Amino acid sequence: MATDMPGVVMLGCNHDQYGGVNSVSVSARVAAAISVGADPESPSMEFKGASGILNEDAVLAYEIGPVVVLAVADAHFGHESSHDLIEGIGMQLMRAAPASLKDIYDVLALIGAMTVSETESESTLLVTVFDRETGGGFGISYGDSTAALVGPDGGFRQLNQHDLQFVRAASFLTPTPGLSFSFEARPSDILLVYTDGLDECHYRNPETSVRPVHIERFVERFGADPEQLAKALATYALAGVQGNPGGQDNIAIAAASAAWPS
Repeated sequence: MATDMPGVVMLGCNHDQYGGVNSVSVSARVAAAISVGADPESPSMEFKGASGILNEDAVLAYEIGPVVVLAVADAHFGHESSHDLIEGIGMQLMRAAPASLKDIYDVLALIGAMTVSETESESTLLVTVFDRETGGGFGISYGDSTAALVGPDGGFRQLNQHDLQFVRAASFLTPTPGLSFSFEARPSDILLVYTDGLDECHYRNPETSVRPVHIERFVERFGADPEQLAKALATYALAGVQGNPGGQDNIAIAAASAAWPS
């Protein structure tokens, strides 16, 4: 499905059909996909909130001229934190793309100030900004979602470090440093951000889930079409890897081509 907006926000509360993947193409170069998973009996159910919302992930993909903003959030004990954060970032992107880490922090502070209520829900948060004209990018990471560059010249290169810090909108009422990162991309690269429903599709068993070598193969096959790539990766995670369980957690993926017309 394509959109005529500069970007898309996909909230898990709207995507709760087990075994299904919903995807959106922002342009021929930028896309996102989301799924609740495939296993309603998954051990991840232990960490869902009381609201009855089963998909607690959220994803954002925006294309503002040559600048791409990709973000994912993976909540636990309720969907509110991931949805508040991703929806709030989307609202701010209607004004301008972040040009620095300070801009990201400023956006998060505004989201904190606008949040009326909070629950016990907490979330990972990963925001990545990439300028395809300069080839440079930066981002901020909380928790264990992943940003990576994947391409024929360098294979899979993870950009951010994982940690155990989880956040909610109100976290940003006070300064809340995350793990920042910066990177340079080649025009042949694909930029991916995703929650651990991909690389831990066999819940809490990354070694029997989607690995970097699998992602490299999917990029080689589908990299020319970011929407098809994101959807194919999510579908693979739902089915499980080499006979192992899959689809045991919510999945959110955003993908963008690093190439920009000269």
